[in-house]
Amino acid sequence: MSKPVYLKRLERQAYLAYHGDGIIDLFIGFVIIWATILLAIIPDMFIFLVGSFVALLPTYASAKKSFTVPRMGYVEFSASRKGDAMFLFLIINGLLVVGVFLGFAAWLVPPVTYFLVSYYLIVIGTVLAAIFCLTGFITDINRFYGYGVVVFIGFVLTHLFNLSFALPLIALSIVMIVNGSILLYRFTKRYPKIEEQTDWEENDQGA
Repeated sequence: MSKPVYLKRLERQAYLAYHGDGIIDLFIGFVIIWATILLAIIPDMFIFLVGSFVALLPTYASAKKSFTVPRMGYVEFSASRKGDAMFLFLIINGLLVVGVFLGFAAWLVPPVTYFLVSYYLIVIGTVLAAIFCLTGFITDINRFYGYGVVVFIGFVLTHLFNLSFALPLIALSIVMIVNGSILLYRFTKRYPKIEEQTDWEENDQGA
């Protein structure tokens, strides 16, 4: 096995371990609940919703700093990994912009309008499932495929049984929070905190 391939495999293992703490699952799960509540209260305040999401990002960074870094140290991944994250961010935002544009444009075509009005829950579920699956594909975190399946099935059932729009989102957030909590518990057990040695302890061990 060539050295670059071996190093790439090691980086992938470190990357998956670093994101195996479940914090991203917890963060997204709580954001979905927060977004669902905001949309229920102020459905026309989409900009406020985006601003709230951005404001919550420091919470994710703080959680990683509190739980992950003390156990694995600070990890600096390659430029390709960082590029994948930026690529994913741009694609998701691009899909949202295109979706909004097509949604407005669809009102000019009656058959498309009828389809969107009649099956909007399935359309939303498909888009969200695609975003989760795309996230899993780009980040290599396979559990996002499962979240995609959950949200798709949830919206299909909501359409079939004429349930509340919020139910599949709440169900997804519960699944993510429960799974994230389990992952975080296992992570803290598997990777205990790295004890920092004082200069006196290091000198005493080296004597």
